[in-house]
Amino acid sequence: MKLNRMQRIGRSRPRSFRCPYCVEGSEFKLMVRRESGQWYLCPDCGHLAMAENPEFKCPCAKCATLNLENGGHRLSKHRNS
Repeated sequence: MKLNRMQRIGRSRPRSFRCPYCVEGSEFKLMVRRESGQWYLCPDCGHLAMAENPEFKCPCAKCATLNLENGGHRLSKHRNS
């Protein structure tokens, strides 16, 4: 089976998540992959992302504040790199 370019890129590079709140240098801070591989955690603010569930609502303080300010609606999806 021949893979197209996007399939090859997806297989060769592990998925990473960046915290939408914390900055390191000139980029958003990389989140740490947890043991199960499903969760990603920002070591600075505690923001959580779940790889297999993009609709997961993070319970961190920054997300809770945004949800309250926005009437419980998400502003945008988490950014993947």
